[in-house]
Amino acid sequence: MNHFSPLSIQFVWHPDDSQSVVPIVNYCKKNLSRDQDNPFLRSLDFPIFCFSSKTESVPSPINKMSEKTLVFVFVGTGIIISEEWKKYIFENCENENVKKVYIALNNYAFNLKEIERTNCIRYEEHSAKFSDEMLHRRMFVDISHEIYRWLLESDKHNQLNLFISHTKNDVNGVILAKKLKEFIDSDTRMKNFFDVNDIQAGDDFNDTICENIKKSTLVVVHSNTYSSRFWCQKEILCAKQNGRPIIEVNCIDGYEDRSFPFMCNYPTIRFNDNILDVIELALMETIRFYYCDMLMGMYKENGYLTDVKTFNSVPDSFMINEAEEEIVVHPEPELYPDEYKILSSKKIITTPLSFRKSNIQNKKIGISISDAPEEDMERLGQDGNNLKCLSKILAQKIIRSKATVVYGGDLRPNGFTQFLFEEARIAKINRIDDKKILVKNFISWPAQQFESEEIKKWSAEHMGICKFIRCQAPHYANSITKSAIDEYIWGRSLTAMREEMIDECDIRICAGGKVINYKGCMPGILEEVLIAVEKRKPVYILGGFGGISERICRYILTGELPKELTREWQLDNCDGYSKLIKEYDDHSIVIDYSRIESISMESLNNGLSEEENKRLFTTPFLEEIIYLISQGLRNLYS
Repeated sequence: MNHFSPLSIQFVWHPDDSQSVVPIVNYCKKNLSRDQDNPFLRSLDFPIFCFSSKTESVPSPINKMSEKTLVFVFVGTGIIISEEWKKYIFENCENENVKKVYIALNNYAFNLKEIERTNCIRYEEHSAKFSDEMLHRRMFVDISHEIYRWLLESDKHNQLNLFISHTKNDVNGVILAKKLKEFIDSDTRMKNFFDVNDIQAGDDFNDTICENIKKSTLVVVHSNTYSSRFWCQKEILCAKQNGRPIIEVNCIDGYEDRSFPFMCNYPTIRFNDNILDVIELALMETIRFYYCDMLMGMYKENGYLTDVKTFNSVPDSFMINEAEEEIVVHPEPELYPDEYKILSSKKIITTPLSFRKSNIQNKKIGISISDAPEEDMERLGQDGNNLKCLSKILAQKIIRSKATVVYGGDLRPNGFTQFLFEEARIAKINRIDDKKILVKNFISWPAQQFESEEIKKWSAEHMGICKFIRCQAPHYANSITKSAIDEYIWGRSLTAMREEMIDECDIRICAGGKVINYKGCMPGILEEVLIAVEKRKPVYILGGFGGISERICRYILTGELPKELTREWQLDNCDGYSKLIKEYDDHSIVIDYSRIESISMESLNNGLSEEENKRLFTTPFLEEIIYLISQGLRNLYS
């Protein structure tokens, strides 16, 4: 079975060019990947990897785990004069499923024979025309258009075509439509269908319009009378019947007396006299549409979706009525209960990765996902965004399956904890008289001593949403003051909390995790995995994000103990660790790293085959992780 990733995006640049390149890459990542603060927006979610370095040395090899890999190489002077970098780019990146697009940062790039005949994206041409902010946006248009072309590599229509749907009855709509056409014609490599001028003499209006819509993204120029026009309504319906991407540009002046009821369920933007806003939105929605189409195709090829109607966006009532199949599948994320209830009155509505396929109601699922070391993220071409999004996606799926999320950590009235409470509150609203607690938070004894009054009030406010389990102080620590709480007491207390927390859990999910500079007798996720395995709890370990989880996965895969999982390495690399171990020794307590030998493929007991666990150990793709955990849960609790 292939990895569930049709396409990944890689950015590569020399550190000398970071000042020019990083703002462009950050702008692309913002638009092409999931927002960690709003992970359930129906936005693009490409796997994106960035490879540069902090020195002259080349970075790690690019990630080639997806079905297709598109590498954007920013070619500047640093790469041009470095034999090591040229070898990295022109030899190490070679693969039949890898396409490289070169971005020439200056004209010297064309002195390289490898790209002298390549039609590069030309940074200097745009930088001469645009301010910094507009430059980043203009570069994004070229980059995203290349993504679209690579997605449709086998399709002869691989230039994006925009069908500009507008009415001539409204002056402001006509002006906007013309501006859009002029920009596409003069400043992009895209094509457009504008109006009757694009229909040849003697051709049938209806047939020509429908045939063009079938191979286009529909751009609705929504002016005052648009909704009431016959041909405008027909163009909307034709796009929906043929499953085409649609965006709306709202330029209504005043009000309209009635919106066409099927003008819904697609991205909308208020026009503010910036054509780039429209072009960006059209590109993002088109790319999202085709990426989802490929993703759904991969699910079908792998036998995960059968006898279903798949949509590349959330269906509305019109689209559901058009579907002949009983089961309708739309891309992640899942709908909130009220919308789901209305839409599912005629069909079974679901997402491909819904946990509803497993019977985990009333199960308690522990999540231990924390940031990995920065050097791991750099080596893997990632940042912490993926881990934060993964935490929220898993938590939402667990809560919506009527299972309980269990986690341990400090309380903060924002971030992950706040998100959990909001999801649990929504779930409780939709279950009349349901007193069930859907979130349990374990707090170690020392952490309790440092809670502010604000945190205490905030905890009290959410008592009906979350059960706060404040672990008891060790018997020898009852009389200890805050100033006397040392690393030994922290370590003993954290171990006690983890034992109690894992006793409470039916399942554990672990990812990332500190390798050094942690509190406790050993890295936290390592200790949790050891306790869970010893208690025969099902454990899912995600190694694709680095951290101590990656080292555990590496040990299971190879049988060779990574140095970070040894007492000797920890002594050499953790400040104050020798003093901590001496205190444990003084109390006749052994910090036993030989327990790691108890961790094996079989000991994970998680319902996955050896091959599936191997993939879970290495994949950095969120969809595949959710799929594999969902598969394991189905096998454990069918």
